[in-house]
Formats: sequence, structure tokens, C-alpha cells
Amino acid sequence: MLRQYIPATLSERILAVLILLTVVALIDWLVKREKATRWREYSFLVLGGLVGAVFGVLIDQMTYRISPDYFLYAKNLSVHDFDWNVIKLGAQAGMTAGVITVGVLMIGNTVFRKEPVLPLRGLIRYVGISMIASLGAALMLGLVFAFALPDSVVGSYNEVITPDKMLRFKAVVGAHYGLYLGGIVATAICIVLFRRGAPKS
Repeated sequence: MLRQYIPATLSERILAVLILLTVVALIDWLVKREKATRWREYSFLVLGGLVGAVFGVLIDQMTYRISPDYFLYAKNLSVHDFDWNVIKLGAQAGMTAGVITVGVLMIGNTVFRKEPVLPLRGLIRYVGISMIASLGAALMLGLVFAFALPDSVVGSYNEVITPDKMLRFKAVVGAHYGLYLGGIVATAICIVLFRRGAPKS
């Protein structure tokens, strides 16, 4: 019965999160007034999600043009409004990754970093490092998957993807793995830098 009250679409979930963050930030401001910091932190999280959404859409638009079959078969997107579904998938995945990355960096900055703690704007450089690492890993794994991964590894996809399209399909599979792997490794390295007391920005 509760399922009817749970946000189902991406836009509904975004709206629900924004309302929740706004309420918490408002309560924090009413209690602490000029000492309130939640609104800055939540604004930075939202900005991270927006940047991540744009990043995800751009990446998926590029990989979609390389291998539409990846989104059709590996992601099971409906052929109805296929282009729009690719955009929504990229936005959703990118927004989630952006919020998680920024959230982990914010926690690492306050929990693991030696004094002085970086201001929020000082974290922008580390967000950029994670994005660049994601792109680099996507390129490398895309090439590895395309030219070194046997077609037999992709299993049942051989039944629906023609041999002339398999190289591109494997490249996009590898690229998407690389995006996540690169971002995770780079974010972990940033946390280590915080722990060692990286120079203040």
C-alpha cells in the first residue's frame, strides 16, 4: 500500500530529495541562524548531482552513437522513445554518481583530513580529478574490452548482436565499467590525500 506514495519516476525522486534537503536546511538555519552550514553543504551536494547528470548524459550520448545495441540489449531500454530513454538513463546514473562522489569527498574532508579543513570550493579540484580519472579509465578499458576480450565472454549477446557490431558493443561495455572504476579509485586516492594532509587549496 505504501508503494503508491513512494516516488517512482526520476523527476519525482529528485523533487522529493530537494524538498527534504530544503526542509532540513531551513530547520538548521532557524536553529543556528548565521552559524548554519547545512544550506551550503546541501547546495554543494545538489550542484554535484547536477554536474554528474550532465556528465552522464554527455557520456551516454557519445557511447550511444558508438553502440546503440549496448543500451538496447545490455540496459534493456525500450525502443519507444529510445533517444529520450538514453538521456534519462545517463542523467539518473550521472546524478547518483555525482551525489555519491561529492558526499564521500565532503565526509573525507571533515573526517580524515588534517587541519585545516578545505572550504567547499576547495573540493571542486578533487571532483574534477575524479571526472578526469573516470574518462581515462573509460578510454583504457574500452580499448581493452574491444580488442582483448573474446566474444565468448559476452555470452548470450552473441545471439542478438551481429559480428560487425560486436567490437563497438564490447568497447562501450568496457567504457562504462571504466567510468565507475576510475571514479571510485580516484575518489579513494583523494581520501588518502586528505588523510596525509594534502596542501590547502
